[in-house]
Amino acid sequence: MGVFITTALFSIFAYLWLYWCLAVNSPGMVTTTEAYITLGFFALLLILAYGADKYNASKKEKLEEKEDNERKGRKAQLRQYASLYGELTII
Repeated sequence: MGVFITTALFSIFAYLWLYWCLAVNSPGMVTTTEAYITLGFFALLLILAYGADKYNASKKEKLEEKEDNERKGRKAQLRQYASLYGELTII
């Protein structure tokens, strides 16, 4: 979802930037400076989208690790109950 939001915001910004370049700053023409800035914005988009993807992946990994630890804790608790009260009681 983070990558989607990043690209959605950048697409809105791209239209605003295009309007400013072609209608306000230099009507009907793109200057070399504007072209280089546009290329820089594209590089920034790639970096931010990659970062958002990595952030979401690490967040998901931490959540899965936490769930795995909770599952192991529940298993250990069941084993302890089984040793105290017998397996048939637990089942």
